Amino acid sequence: MAFDSDGWSGNTFPNKVVSKPAKVHMLKIRLHHKGYFVSDPEPAYIRGETYEVKDNFDLDDISTVTLGQLVNDLGYPPNTPLWYLHPVEGFSSGIRQLHSEEEVITFINFHKGHEYGDIFLENSNPYYAEFVEGLVEVDVGAVEEDLGEEGSDPDFRGGFDEEDSDEYDDETELDDDAEEDDHVDANSEELEFEDSDYDEDWNWANILPDVTQDLIQTSDSLRQGVEIVEATFEDFEDEDGDSEELETPDEASDEEGIKTKYPKYKEGDENVSFELEQTFATVELVRKAVKDYALFAKKNVYLEKNEKHRIVVKCDKGCSFYMRVSKPIHKSFYQVVTLEKTHTCYKYNAKNRQAKPKLLAKKFMSILRHTPNMKIRALQDEARTRWSVMLSRHQVYRAKTKALEMIEGGCIDQYKHLRSYGDELMTSNRGSTVIIKSEMGVDGPVFLRMYVCFQASKTAFVTCCRPLIGLDGCFLKGLYGGQLLTAVGKDGNNQMFPIAFAIVEAENKDSWSWFVQLLLEDLNKIQSRRWSFISDQQKGLVDTLKGIDANVEHRFCVKHLYGNWRKKYPGEQMKQSLWIAARATTVPEFERAMENMKKLNEDAWKDISQIPPSMWSRSGYSTYTQCDLQVNNMCEAFNKAILEYRDKPIISLIEGLKYYMTSRIVRLREYMLRYEGEICPMIQKRLENSKKDADNWIPMWSGDLNRSIFSVSNGMDQYVVNLKDKKCACRKWELSGIPCVHAICCLWFNNIKPEDVVAHWYRDANSTSIC
Repeated sequence: MAFDSDGWSGNTFPNKVVSKPAKVHMLKIRLHHKGYFVSDPEPAYIRGETYEVKDNFDLDDISTVTLGQLVNDLGYPPNTPLWYLHPVEGFSSGIRQLHSEEEVITFINFHKGHEYGDIFLENSNPYYAEFVEGLVEVDVGAVEEDLGEEGSDPDFRGGFDEEDSDEYDDETELDDDAEEDDHVDANSEELEFEDSDYDEDWNWANILPDVTQDLIQTSDSLRQGVEIVEATFEDFEDEDGDSEELETPDEASDEEGIKTKYPKYKEGDENVSFELEQTFATVELVRKAVKDYALFAKKNVYLEKNEKHRIVVKCDKGCSFYMRVSKPIHKSFYQVVTLEKTHTCYKYNAKNRQAKPKLLAKKFMSILRHTPNMKIRALQDEARTRWSVMLSRHQVYRAKTKALEMIEGGCIDQYKHLRSYGDELMTSNRGSTVIIKSEMGVDGPVFLRMYVCFQASKTAFVTCCRPLIGLDGCFLKGLYGGQLLTAVGKDGNNQMFPIAFAIVEAENKDSWSWFVQLLLEDLNKIQSRRWSFISDQQKGLVDTLKGIDANVEHRFCVKHLYGNWRKKYPGEQMKQSLWIAARATTVPEFERAMENMKKLNEDAWKDISQIPPSMWSRSGYSTYTQCDLQVNNMCEAFNKAILEYRDKPIISLIEGLKYYMTSRIVRLREYMLRYEGEICPMIQKRLENSKKDADNWIPMWSGDLNRSIFSVSNGMDQYVVNLKDKKCACRKWELSGIPCVHAICCLWFNNIKPEDVVAHWYRDANSTSIC
């Protein structure tokens, strides 16, 4: 037994499971128009013409919309009264109206099993009906002979005035060889068109509808000076919109009428609703809309009929909701032809036929993308809250599995577009650096690393910020893991400033060397300077920075250093001894702190002495950075700020980082533009604290001509200050670029504001706002 394109083949398949094909009822429709009803001597429809629709209709596809389209194709207004003849009863008792959907359903029920259906158009003053493709003309008078006698007026021509009757001759004539009773195909070459309609002396105004006549009269009145009412914006149509609907003729020729605009279903809207004559692009979109509606409306709707050209939607037994969607003949879209949108079922229903794993998976994707470890119980509660649906653990498990598979598929697809995305970054941010490194695998290139440094970030850092860079790495929580390496600086307000980042396979010497070399190349292209780095004891980073340049300073984050050191030497005294040595700004002060540590624990002193003071104590820091920072909080703060992006696919991750960096620059710039101080607010706050302590120090001028050399004392403590060189024996002014308490009292002695000697990194508010 096998399965082919038509279904199961073979005789072993049980007959009882074979679905019975749906029975289709086809009907040929004959439209009678240009005539009128009479009752004397017998009821009849006389002086009319008959057009037979070329294609047969499926009874289930007939609706008021379908009939309205046929009437419109004949050139009649949409509100033309329609009647139909009962296929069994006579004309005297079998004529019935055909206006509403209920009457259409009655019409369908009457004609099941019959070949023809006769529909009559009642119009006392019809438009001139042109020959329509798809309809077959039946000779005039055929209806009268079949359905009743003609009226007493032999000159009557379908309700037209006698004086205008010659102007409404048929545009087509039968060939001499054709018999009058034969049906003539619209595409037949035997049809000939007269040229009389194109004579130059033809009075076209006589055959225009009344509306056109009125327009002509209005135009003439305007020429004669009739008062004109000024037009408003509401009088004009927007012809320059972005609507997906093009108001063009339905067919190739403009003469065949303007396309009717129906309400169109828009995919992606969570608030799903249906309305009569609503259109859908495809049958798949209809099915999707029904599923979304079931969850949104919290109703147990289902597809009673799910066919290629017809879909019938119902709700629970006893509910009045009913919708039928079908594909109109010669149209590419699907349309709601019958709709009863009122529900009479219970408002709350814990079961929903459309709540299947595939649909639930799409709904759960937005949740699981951020919280992939969400428990089954939590997803059950989410479904009950959102859609009032009670799901079993097995249903939720299958939906979650499918959702995670779809999310992972998105991760893979983003790697395929990574190089195009990198090119776009460099095009939209000219001067930026984007480098992608890959290696050849079995099936082609495999992503390995990616480095990104935006032009605005590196330019602002080099020109406006101090040359101290914090380095750190953090884990990525996406499908493929990896590490995010970051380089972060300090701006003029002592706040973090992201410089560059890289996505690498792991944190090791090779990846750190690759990242740091690319970073220094980017920065030195703008301005070559001495750079300092601060980090924790990352794997491979110490050896990497040692091999770059002897002038490159590398500081350890004292907080991370103490975190590892206290595992062997715990206690509050050991902690204080380490931090006292780390904060010492002079060599004598550092040596005294180390002696005290040695007295407490000689083993601890030996271990910490193996690390050079220049890597963890201010007494060994160089002064060119003018930054006495000892902890890598700026990198830790950045890693925390981007936490929400670290589980996203690679392109989404980079977009998130770009958005955060850009929005942060804009926000801080706005803050600084509103700030009116001479120096940045965080620096001003630090300076104010130093001013309070400066009151306890007494300056003594040494008598130099520049009034710059001072001796400052406070009890037994004494320091020398050089205002010209901006130096103090405590080294705090040189390390930070901010006057210490000793320098402030000397500046006051000379009537100089301390703000005037603060380093330029903190003074230029415009530059700081850019940084």
